[in-house]
Amino acid sequence: MTRTFSTKKIYVGLAALLLSAVSYAQETTGCGQPADYSWISEALLKHSGQASKIVSVKPAGALGLCELRSDSGPVLYSVPGTRKVMVGQLYSFTNSEIIDLTQLSNQEQTRALLSEVKPEDYIAYTPSGPVTATMYVLVDADCQFCHKMHEQISQLNQRGIEVRYLPFVRGGRKGAAWSTMSGVWCAKDRKQAMDLAYQSKSIPAAAECEPILEKYQTFGRKIMLQGTPFTVFADGSTLARYSPLSEIAEKALAAASEVNHAQAR
Repeated sequence: MTRTFSTKKIYVGLAALLLSAVSYAQETTGCGQPADYSWISEALLKHSGQASKIVSVKPAGALGLCELRSDSGPVLYSVPGTRKVMVGQLYSFTNSEIIDLTQLSNQEQTRALLSEVKPEDYIAYTPSGPVTATMYVLVDADCQFCHKMHEQISQLNQRGIEVRYLPFVRGGRKGAAWSTMSGVWCAKDRKQAMDLAYQSKSIPAAAECEPILEKYQTFGRKIMLQGTPFTVFADGSTLARYSPLSEIAEKALAAASEVNHAQAR
């Protein structure tokens, strides 16, 4: 397991500590800059050894809160000018529906990160006919459920869904699959190498491809990956587990439809 899976517990454990801290500045109307929240990073490092940095700050759009995002871990909410932090989901209730503002913000963040993914970074399994939807899957070579999903790629392709693999080694550099995944991403034929990896064949390590593995370790932490396979759809929604093919396809097609409608507005 990587630090990705323990970060949430660390933040929750420290929430009470941070909530009890005294105000360190006068109340302000703005949320300030990421550097204004360095005290969070300092507290995490001091009390848990967890190195984490606030990288973005913006108004949460409710209750006068500011939304804080770190380079790993869940979304935090803070009251401007205080050392008070909340961890959890922020909801908006209307007469007709309940809106998960945190989820919407997470999807917006994920879409922004997807826009930075380069074609040379992923392994694309493309339908022979028209592409009706695309989805990204973060995979690990020694992940049993990744292997199971891999066997169904052709069925997703038959429904017009393009599947794009990105690397995520659950154990990081110390993970058993790190050397294998570096070799897969440096192979001339990545698809063939991926097939061989899932057949437990030996794939020579390739140090020159380790930077791309590092890149998507960070990517996974930013989108709060919870194990592999971890699927990311076009609208920024995610699926944090292996699921039946019908559910995966339904979500992929629905996400593509939502994106198309949004672009047409």
